Amino acid sequence: MGRARSHRSKYRHWRTIAFAGVFSFAATLLAMEILSARAISLTSPTIIVATVAGSLFGVCIAGAVSGWHIRRKLAGQNQLLD
Repeated sequence: MGRARSHRSKYRHWRTIAFAGVFSFAATLLAMEILSARAISLTSPTIIVATVAGSLFGVCIAGAVSGWHIRRKLAGQNQLLD
């Protein structure tokens, strides 16, 4: 007999990915503002595009790590079934 999955465990990784996106957005925005103040003058659209690209990169990394974790967990469960 299988256990019923709770709502919380089903969407646990989505919260991690959303947090990674917000954190990446803030970190990239901070880096672009520092770079703009110190080195070269950047326009607002350039800062926005770089910040969005940084947040997407963070989400992709978090999704890849989450997928790797899920595959590893499923491989362990499959070994128990064999």
